[in-house]
Amino acid sequence: MNDVTNMPPEGTPEYDEMMKVHYGDNYEFGFRVGFGKRLLAHIIDFIILAIVGSIVMAMMGYIDILSNFVNEFMATQDFSVFEDMETALDGFTPVSILIYFLYYSLEIFMGASVGKLLLGLKIGNEDRTEATTNPLFKRYIIKHSDRVFTLLGIITTVFIFNLFSSLLVLTLVVGFFFTLSLKRQAFHDSLSKTAVFHKNNFKQA
Repeated sequence: MNDVTNMPPEGTPEYDEMMKVHYGDNYEFGFRVGFGKRLLAHIIDFIILAIVGSIVMAMMGYIDILSNFVNEFMATQDFSVFEDMETALDGFTPVSILIYFLYYSLEIFMGASVGKLLLGLKIGNEDRTEATTNPLFKRYIIKHSDRVFTLLGIITTVFIFNLFSSLLVLTLVVGFFFTLSLKRQAFHDSLSKTAVFHKNNFKQA
């Protein structure tokens, strides 16, 4: 058994060499954060976004609109009320997408969303070094490309953009399950050559 007192500090070149000797070239994958913690970070982000969205909806008067339609349905039991409600709430859709984009822009400038920050996680290059703005921006665009096409569909009313958005949602959802693999990279991570780590596991310069 090795004497743990003689082990080099984690994150140093000496530590990496020691890990390669014991675990081979794939030892780096073990530092990447997998499915469970990333899903938890996503759930936290979803809850925060829902709260922020509800506050903005209330400030814009959409909560009152929603309440009126619900009261109308309770009084009439007419399901066509929901079609009118959907039309009335269409104006909030671009606002909600804008909120979404602004919220997740933290992943470009800080390397982490609020959910990741709360869990001590950070996005980096796949080689466990700190990521610059360029790969983080590329990752951001790929990860949220479905919302880009949704917004284009709203602005242009061109159906093909909505179709692209739906296909991208399916691709990205399936791609998120790639974090269950040995490489622990979602589809958008693989394309942008990034991965998620605990923030104290980055290699020292």
